[in-house]
Amino acid sequence: MKIVRRRVIIREYDYNKLVKLAIPEYYTTSEFNPIVLQELERDHMFDVLKTGDARLVKRINRIDGMKPIVYSHPQSVLNYFANHLYSTDYIRWLAEYDEHGFMWIQARKNTPRTKLGWGIFEYNY
Repeated sequence: MKIVRRRVIIREYDYNKLVKLAIPEYYTTSEFNPIVLQELERDHMFDVLKTGDARLVKRINRIDGMKPIVYSHPQSVLNYFANHLYSTDYIRWLAEYDEHGFMWIQARKNTPRTKLGWGIFEYNY
């Protein structure tokens, strides 16, 4: 048996819509893990220790080229993970952390906020 796994950064609202409509048809299991600031910083420190380079520079898809990723700025995180986003519209939306460290995203000023997280979809065949 082979397991195919797809990981995307997705809004909790979009994930819930997918679970109702498309997931039972295409994927065997799925889960949603919210993005937390402390976990991003911990993973970055692990990368620094693993590579031994304290100046670990992450690539951001911008015109000005190489820049270090700043985890305290949600837009920097979204730009870094641009290839993993479920929708590229997320980059232009308002993103922020709450007091517990969860990342929230909002399309416009008067729309509700929703959590942003890793959607993990698996298919067994």
